[in-house]
Amino acid sequence: MSKKAFREDESNEIRNIYIDPMQGFTAEIVTSPEQADEAKEKILDALTGTDWENKCTALQRGVQLLKGGALQFNEFDIVSLVTATAKTISEAKSKLVKLATLFLVSAAELLETKFSPCIDITISCLIKQSNHASSFIGDSCKFAILAITECVPLRRTAKALLAETVSKIKERRLIVAQAVTLLIHKWPQTLTNQFISELKSNITKLTKDPSAEVRDSAREALSEINGTPLSSLQSPSDQPRSRSPSRIPRTPERSIFSSSRNRNSPRPVQPLTPTRISRRNITVTQQNGTSLLDGANLSEYMPPDTKEFAEKFAKILTNIVVIGNMQILEGIEFALPSSIVTACNFGISAQWDAVIPPLLALFKNEFRGSIGEVLIATRAPPRTLKAFVDIYGIESVVNDVIIAGEDNPQSVIMVLSSLIAASLLKKIPEHAVNQVKKIINDGVKCDGLELVENAIYSSDFSFFGFQSLTKFISARNYNEFDLSAIEEPPKVIAGAVVAAENEIIQLLRDNTKLDNVTSFLVDIGQVAGDMRMPNLILELGKICSREFVSVIGARCFSALCNLVKDISDVVSLSENEEGIEIALMVMENNNITVDANCGKLLDNAIKNLSSSNINVRRSCIKFISKFVEIRDNALQKKITNLPHLTQKLITDKRNFE
Repeated sequence: MSKKAFREDESNEIRNIYIDPMQGFTAEIVTSPEQADEAKEKILDALTGTDWENKCTALQRGVQLLKGGALQFNEFDIVSLVTATAKTISEAKSKLVKLATLFLVSAAELLETKFSPCIDITISCLIKQSNHASSFIGDSCKFAILAITECVPLRRTAKALLAETVSKIKERRLIVAQAVTLLIHKWPQTLTNQFISELKSNITKLTKDPSAEVRDSAREALSEINGTPLSSLQSPSDQPRSRSPSRIPRTPERSIFSSSRNRNSPRPVQPLTPTRISRRNITVTQQNGTSLLDGANLSEYMPPDTKEFAEKFAKILTNIVVIGNMQILEGIEFALPSSIVTACNFGISAQWDAVIPPLLALFKNEFRGSIGEVLIATRAPPRTLKAFVDIYGIESVVNDVIIAGEDNPQSVIMVLSSLIAASLLKKIPEHAVNQVKKIINDGVKCDGLELVENAIYSSDFSFFGFQSLTKFISARNYNEFDLSAIEEPPKVIAGAVVAAENEIIQLLRDNTKLDNVTSFLVDIGQVAGDMRMPNLILELGKICSREFVSVIGARCFSALCNLVKDISDVVSLSENEEGIEIALMVMENNNITVDANCGKLLDNAIKNLSSSNINVRRSCIKFISKFVEIRDNALQKKITNLPHLTQKLITDKRNFE
């Protein structure tokens, strides 16, 4: 036997291995998610180790588990297993490569289009070794690629292969030509028609390849594309391109794997039954009788790689959900989350809030690993947000959003603030506090920031330069407070101020701490800057009313004058009888004037004119007198409607001043 004939026989033997990749393996059946997860972890541990014999044993078990139906459990994470397996091929040991390629082809055969997330790394790792010096390794990788091509009819598969058209390595270009022949022959024509011009362009280039073997394979592929006899393609330049509107598929016997693959042979136990959705299977129609999906195969656009595909994907998916024809999604549901995210990244703003909740209800496991990505990409619409929280819990949602938005802090704040605004989140979970603090401390500026700050900060003032306040609240001696250390008004954040305000109010209600806290408020008021604490103002007003003649009352009044910024604070103080005297005193101390927009303050004064406390009544008269000269019909009408005696007192008060 000649060397060439021997080489051909060897190559045919290797090819036959991939016709039924699980033949000769004993099925190992797992019966629970826990068993599937344990098996996956053991395989991954071995594949990421250094002992190649252990890797071989692990890959052999992997094929057995595939044959036994392990893919019915999501815990048997095929993406991580395929990724680890593909990387072992670079070690270039014959036994290891054989088992690795058998595992990859087995997974592709069982999953079909569900293999999509794995296709890029699989083809990349295999094609790198397709020109290996060992013919066994090179041929194993080559025939594994061709077998996977037949099993996974997706545009993504073709794209990964066509990228090698310009490779400097002959073996890789040859695989492209052979793979195109195969996919043209085996894949649904409705799919290949989507990118037929791209196939034709690349194959035409290969018909001029320096290698005769590549040229011959490219000519055969081109004949498949054009539906013309191979004999008529003597060269790409001497024959005009076929203008036939459709190509005539060659007979099945021409397939690279057609000679031995027995489609009637028993298949392994496999609960997953991914259905390849073709256009002829889609029967949903619009009211006008035309196809609702416009004859499109949704899987062809998943994940979309152009804006046009993203638009088509969003439109088709929306229609499927609206009609409720969810069985169309069987077999491709695994790629829904990544496809939705990709469509959003292309700027497609579909009706996601109507589409995603029904999908979540059906495909909880498929969306579990993409919670953060989907919410960030879709900008967390309300129904979608609630559906994620209801299904996965608030802690999982928050954690996933923070991880997914690691490089996009604005998106994290956006989702968290949406959760808070929807009353789904009141306080950031403990495990996420440090990450959110870091985002805020890095100076992120975006809508919703204040809501997130309010949800996260409680007594942690040191993060914002409130070290002294922290010491004080933790019951240390107030004398440790060094006011001179604060050289400028602190740049406070609303969430921290609210938390500080609540802490101070509680301290004011504790008589044992009243002396220290009022002293602190007088001092801190000197550097308070623009801090606004409306609830603290009311609390201080109450203390001033009952203890005004005491040292405590004087301190509270001093602190109050520092905290009151404008007339709105005066109005809030005047809401009740006890605070109206203090409101007047603070207003006069801070030289705050009234205007036509202060009708609420006038109402409060008029309301308390009937008080049994003469000092309150006097304060009310003084308040009202400040409105007499304001030219506003509504205000003046309120004054003229007062009793004659009251009006006289107001006039006397003004004359006295």
